[in-house]
Amino acid sequence: MKKSTLIPFMIVALFFLNACQSSEQGAETATVAKETSQLASEVKEKTKDTIKDTVVEKTAQLTEQAAPAADKVMQQAVPYEEGIHYDKLSRPYDTGDKEHVVVYEFFGYTCPHCNNFQPYMRPWHDKFPKNVKLVRVPVVFHPTWEPYARAYHTAEMMGLTEKTHQAMFDAIHKERKRMRTIEDIAQWYHDKFGVNKDEFLSTAKSFAVESKLGQAERMRAAMNVTSTPTLVIDGKYKPNPRGLGSHKAVIQASDYLIQRSLQEKGLAGKGAKG
Repeated sequence: MKKSTLIPFMIVALFFLNACQSSEQGAETATVAKETSQLASEVKEKTKDTIKDTVVEKTAQLTEQAAPAADKVMQQAVPYEEGIHYDKLSRPYDTGDKEHVVVYEFFGYTCPHCNNFQPYMRPWHDKFPKNVKLVRVPVVFHPTWEPYARAYHTAEMMGLTEKTHQAMFDAIHKERKRMRTIEDIAQWYHDKFGVNKDEFLSTAKSFAVESKLGQAERMRAAMNVTSTPTLVIDGKYKPNPRGLGSHKAVIQASDYLIQRSLQEKGLAGKGAKG
């Protein structure tokens, strides 16, 4: 074969050889690129997880470190001082309730200060969370208070207090109604709310109500209540109206003492109003 004829064949052979080599190299390059992309994605995800775990861990550490300082700042910010704004009972009264902070309200229907306190008491009570409950305790500082205390316990046993409690204050202090005996009060319950008078009197003179009167007196003595109205928070803390200066301030201090009691019982944050 002539030299001139061999040259074109060599050119074509070299072309196909280069073409094959280019195709193999392209495939290899694509494979490498794909593997690199997958590796980059894996590294990215692992980096994100590592950063997330680190942030969570550091946040927890900082929160734990900051807690004592936050508590100290909170204590400094709270303007309530034991012995001035509230008293702590030397012998706390056992509420017998581990699921609630119990707010005791000692009152007397004929007490004018108790009457003046009610516009603050009821709205506050309505906002109590589920793990805070109110226990009203009618006291007897004078024989004339006894029929009203008996009437309260009777109404409570009959499931009437939520609709009759404020009405009794109004009857005495606004309408100037005078009821000297339990019979007079039973007649008022009948006239005002349609309560069966005989049933009311039968309940009022029952052993159960007598027991409640005795229990109320023991509670008053145990919590050293000497005037009304008086609040005692969870059988331990007693806001001081003289040191606080107003009914509104008593409510505000009681809120603080409730939160303190919730924390002490491990109930904080567990009783949203529902």
